[in-house]
Amino acid sequence: MRYRRFFARANAQFDHMAQELGHWVPASPRTLAEIEHHTLAVVKELGQQVLEGVCQVAAGGAPTPATARCGCGQQADYQRQRPA
Repeated sequence: MRYRRFFARANAQFDHMAQELGHWVPASPRTLAEIEHHTLAVVKELGQQVLEGVCQVAAGGAPTPATARCGCGQQADYQRQRPA
């Protein structure tokens, strides 16, 4: 079930990206460099969203706790944590 939601979300994100590019490119005269720069930025954003979904599938949807057990036996708070 998680995979179906992931695939559906990834497909929707790709469709949105393709539509956005399809509207952006002809909206005004663009150089090849502008098109390349914008396309790479949009694809990078899509890749980050897909990576987030893959990580959620891999983690089983379980959120990461704000603290973890330290090697010394105490609780340790996360100082920095990348979102899944």
